[in-house]
Amino acid sequence: MRFRITKRKWFIIIGSTLVLLLLIPYCILQFYKDEIKSVIEKNIDTNLNAAVTFHSIDFSFISQFPSLTVYMDDMDILGVEEFEGDTLACIKRVDLELDWYKLIFKNEMELNRVFFNDPTIHLHILQNGHANYKIIKRDSAAVDTTDNSSLSLNKFVIKRGSLNYLDQSKDVWFEMNGINHVGKIDYSKDIIDYITDTEIKHFSLRNKKNQYLLNKEITIDLNIEINLNTSSFTFKENTFGVNKFIFGVDGQVAILPKGFDLDLRFASKETSFSDILSLVPNTFSDELKDFTTEGLLNFNGLIKGKYFDTSSVMPLFHLDINVVDAMVKLKNIDTKAKDIQFELVIDNKYGVLDSTVFDLRKLNMDVGGYPIKGRVKVQGFDNIKVDADLLAEVELAQLEKIYPIKGFDISGKLNFELNAKGIYKTKHVNTKFIVESIPAFKLNLALSDGLVKYDSAHATFHNIELFLTGENKDGNPEHTRINLKELEMYLGENLLTGNMLLEGFKSYYVKSDLKATFNLADIESLYPLNNNVVKGLFTANVKLDGYYNSEKKLFPSINASVNLTNGYFKTI
Repeated sequence: MRFRITKRKWFIIIGSTLVLLLLIPYCILQFYKDEIKSVIEKNIDTNLNAAVTFHSIDFSFISQFPSLTVYMDDMDILGVEEFEGDTLACIKRVDLELDWYKLIFKNEMELNRVFFNDPTIHLHILQNGHANYKIIKRDSAAVDTTDNSSLSLNKFVIKRGSLNYLDQSKDVWFEMNGINHVGKIDYSKDIIDYITDTEIKHFSLRNKKNQYLLNKEITIDLNIEINLNTSSFTFKENTFGVNKFIFGVDGQVAILPKGFDLDLRFASKETSFSDILSLVPNTFSDELKDFTTEGLLNFNGLIKGKYFDTSSVMPLFHLDINVVDAMVKLKNIDTKAKDIQFELVIDNKYGVLDSTVFDLRKLNMDVGGYPIKGRVKVQGFDNIKVDADLLAEVELAQLEKIYPIKGFDISGKLNFELNAKGIYKTKHVNTKFIVESIPAFKLNLALSDGLVKYDSAHATFHNIELFLTGENKDGNPEHTRINLKELEMYLGENLLTGNMLLEGFKSYYVKSDLKATFNLADIESLYPLNNNVVKGLFTANVKLDGYYNSEKKLFPSINASVNLTNGYFKTI
């Protein structure tokens, strides 16, 4: 019995102590409530150049005991000076977890955790470059690093956030909705370690002319070290995702007075070929929604060097893109592009834009049983070096099923072969654009059993037979030779045949022989006559031979014979 009484007393003592531990801070909190509010408002006024208001403020020890949690409802952050009246942020509720002892007895506000619930943030840069979010006062932005003190923010949370960004100086706009962010900050001397896990449900990006991204899902798993002394950011063990496309980034970015110093490497992580299609701008996404794909995609590269707005020098960069065993197929269509092998290298070793090399080292695919293969290497933007070999055998009807062309129906077997090597070089003389050199090339193009039908027309061009060759042996544009050796096509029962030879570039030699037989009553199948009636059998034979030069007013000789039989025209 004596033991039971002693045990009861111990429970009473422990319980009373716990109650006192809860009541004493609570009573102190109620006594100093106005002082706490004053400290918070003073810290805001001291550190921020903005008008900050909140509807109500409340306190609790229960949610994060023994820390004090401050709740501020309906916080608004408003701009001042040239942004007066503009809203920078509206936050439904802000939760601040504080050290209550330092807050009450030392008038110091030490944050442990910060929660933003349902924030809406508006970032705005004016034409003059002034930004509404630069509200931290300079004196407060300076960090005292004379001692070995450290601080940490154990958790920074954004729930269901939204952000709008408008840069009028560069005509860029982006919007984020459904932001859920969890971060942790550790600060020691000049080093800040920031670890985040972020999800953005809808991300959109555009400028005045183009919508690049619309409602894309973004994921960020970021571990970054910020060196305040060197103004540098070091990325380590990071993963970024845009829809299904996942890639990693590591390296360093340093902020320079008028630019950046970059040393970054990036690579895809377990990416399929279909994932890359999720990055296609929404301008084209509607056309791709019915496509199914297979295959693997490997993606890696680097950026290294300094970038300045005022200099033409840029960082060197390298990018490898490899597609292996891919397939593209349109839903409900049997034809598919398969066995796609694609190897592209984009390289710039010297930091000069004109030294950029686009090297498509391999392109192989099978479209409905017909092969397309080749390689293309292009270097530079001013004087463009080209080295290409392309070979394609395509059944146009199969290709049109995979990628339909609106307003057209096409078919026929196309054979294409091109070899090109050399430099495309141009210059401007006064207002004239002059081509000085082109790559030497050899071209063979043939179309058999071709068909073209316009949806807006009732007639069909059919039985198209075409054979064309082209050649330039030394890169001199004037030595270019294009020879349409054979042309034959029908429009209904109407026939067009002929051939044409072109030699030269600025001043070129023309030799052609074209024959046509046409029933004028068939014109209405191509072009509405608005109740007019035209009939008759029209035949023509046109031959050209000679040089054409508009500046010298030279024209080839023309030998033409035209005949109209049983002609009839009536206007109603």
